[in-house]
Amino acid sequence: MTDQVMSVSQATDEPPHSKTSIMSIVNRIAGAFGRDIGSGDIAMLRRMDLDDLGASAFWRIISTYVPADTLPNHDPLLAETERKWAIVLNALAILAGLHQHNVSLGAALAHAGFSELRFVRLLRARDATLGSHVRSAASYLASKGQSADCADLALLVFSDAEPVRRKLARDYYYNGD
Repeated sequence: MTDQVMSVSQATDEPPHSKTSIMSIVNRIAGAFGRDIGSGDIAMLRRMDLDDLGASAFWRIISTYVPADTLPNHDPLLAETERKWAIVLNALAILAGLHQHNVSLGAALAHAGFSELRFVRLLRARDATLGSHVRSAASYLASKGQSADCADLALLVFSDAEPVRRKLARDYYYNGD
């Protein structure tokens, strides 16, 4: 998925507001972990309740790294986009130091031994259940020390598109040990 460019607004079915891609935003944030984003903020993001966006670290990172012109300008789409960013930031915090551009999320999960049942549940998850499945997958990868392209994870969260899920499935099944 690293060659596909999709803005946050495109992934949420809003008209495009910017050329900024989800992948470039995720790469910037992942690169800032431990450098510009301290361990206290990373820990806060790991513990963050995905339905209660009261974590100050969340708002600091969103306001610093996610260009305002990539966000929908009205509720309920804005609230849903912020919740999706919470899922992504939570996973990035769990995977801090394990983001690697050239390791597909599907292949990483396969190499780490993530069960097929859990993988299928992740691919099928939508809306309210997506956050817990993404958190589970990120925690599993972190427990195994397995690097993954977190941009793939963000595309899964922001896009309800079948091609994203199919790419992850191909990578999981074709690249598993």
